[in-house]
Amino acid sequence: MEFKFFNPFAVPRVTRNRLPHWEQSSALYFITFHLADSIPAEVRARIERSRDAWLARHPEPWSAEVEQEYRELYLGDVERALDEGCGLCPLRAAACGGVVADALRHFDGDRVDVMAFVVMPNHVHAAVIPRGEWGLEKLVHSWKRWSAVRVNRLTGKAGELWQPDYFDTIVRDRVHLGRVLRYIRNNPAKAGLREGESVLYESEFARGWLET
Repeated sequence: MEFKFFNPFAVPRVTRNRLPHWEQSSALYFITFHLADSIPAEVRARIERSRDAWLARHPEPWSAEVEQEYRELYLGDVERALDEGCGLCPLRAAACGGVVADALRHFDGDRVDVMAFVVMPNHVHAAVIPRGEWGLEKLVHSWKRWSAVRVNRLTGKAGELWQPDYFDTIVRDRVHLGRVLRYIRNNPAKAGLREGESVLYESEFARGWLET
């Protein structure tokens, strides 16, 4: 796989939905997106209060290092909340989790290089490298749209399946990449899931990296 780690000397393209997103050409991203009901309102409020307190101590403009610290701290709070398994967790069912896994793999090698992912009962973690004009925002949108129709059909539900935005960070270096891949691999055990309650995919590259 061809990719670049985060370049602190390059000016990233910044987009913003509900959250800021940094983009660099040929970058490797660690992304997280989750179901709409996966974080209860009171937990979300607590996370937002923690984030607001951190922001008050770190006024902008930020250096690249402070921006990265913000992303990791905020994402860490979100990940802990997601691992509590709140919401209906339809992706725990093999058929529904398989739909999301199929979406992530569908354009692998074309629009995106998928290094690794895990589909959890109420969220997804993935390490991916977008290709060409397919920026991260377009990719995540297409994965969500395609999978939402099919998961809702399987569960007999209607309405919004996914939370509108997503979390992302550009992988910084070799050490960070190892942490990301281990996190993806170990997340089901960390959350106490049984066999069949998650879907793990690792490319040959990812497996080789973890063995070195």
